[in-house]
Amino acid sequence: MLLVSTIKTRKTRLKSLLRKHDLLRQYDPRDDLRAYMTSQAKVRVIVGASGSSYKDWIATDKEMLDLLREDDWAYYFESKPLDAILAEHVWEHLDHRAALVAAQNCFTYLKPGGYIRIAVPDGLHPDKG
Repeated sequence: MLLVSTIKTRKTRLKSLLRKHDLLRQYDPRDDLRAYMTSQAKVRVIVGASGSSYKDWIATDKEMLDLLREDDWAYYFESKPLDAILAEHVWEHLDHRAALVAAQNCFTYLKPGGYIRIAVPDGLHPDKG
């Protein structure tokens, strides 16, 4: 316990010193993504990517872009609406109300003519392969 307390005290002192000399700024990795998106001609996003990625698509996960948090959507896409959204194996994890909220968020930030592709497992027709 003493070691943990000592480490916390040293971290606090270091942060205090860095703030005093204006060397510590709040870093938000979302800023990098937002800057990248504004540089793209087309903005295509994978929600709930879970490690999946495709050329010219921006992969996100729940910690970065929560389908149900309108604030997340506004942060990224208010100034640069989406051309396309891909959601594979995401919607089946939402209840009815959450699915409606997620759909509303997606359609709010799609460009006119933009599209969303939602793919869910089909329990009635399982893959035989």
